[in-house]
Amino acid sequence: MIKTNITFIHGNDVAGSRKLLSDEKEKFPDHEIISLDGVNISISDLINAGDSISLFAPEKLIIVENFFKNKITKEKEELIKYLNSRMHKYLIIFWDNKEIDKKSLTRNFPNAKIICSSYPPLLFKFLDSIGCINSNLLISMFHDLIREKSTEVIFAMIVRQWRLLLIASDLGKPGLSKMAPWQIHKILKQARNFTFKKLFISYRQLLSIDIKIKNGQSPYSLEQLLDIFLLSL
Repeated sequence: MIKTNITFIHGNDVAGSRKLLSDEKEKFPDHEIISLDGVNISISDLINAGDSISLFAPEKLIIVENFFKNKITKEKEELIKYLNSRMHKYLIIFWDNKEIDKKSLTRNFPNAKIICSSYPPLLFKFLDSIGCINSNLLISMFHDLIREKSTEVIFAMIVRQWRLLLIASDLGKPGLSKMAPWQIHKILKQARNFTFKKLFISYRQLLSIDIKIKNGQSPYSLEQLLDIFLLSL
């Protein structure tokens, strides 16, 4: 028997971390994959999953999702101790849909392989700069960003930002109540750089770009279409 092989995948780029999880799974094609809800997991859940008998795949890969979604309970503390002390013959991958504090991870899982999928800081600087700097500077920042993140991810984040700006412009602070106060202040300030009509028209442009790319209706690449979009602001 070998010591527990624990991998922890996390980060604010949820799509990216999901892809990393999928890649990790593919490394173990002969393993039975067992998924557990990490929010309410107990030691008995883990033991039952790991020690269950399978006729088709003697080796197991256990996926535990969102272990850190809520505060660590006493039961979870016991599970952490169990994982760090006992010998196992199966693999465990933890996946959380947010970025977990590095100190917390290394303290709780000192022997784990940790993989973080996060958005580069430049992405948020770029999104916050929309409407606040001239188009040429914005496009320059966009092309710098492409070197760090895929155009598809950047496009998805632009669409998300535009939805927030539309809500801010239309409903104001009440429409953003689920966000942190500092985020609300920032979005409201940015939205004031546009009229609601301009935001609505630009959002329609983004939807049109999405349809054209998905249906192959444009001779231009997504990068080129976004260049044109950013120039129009």
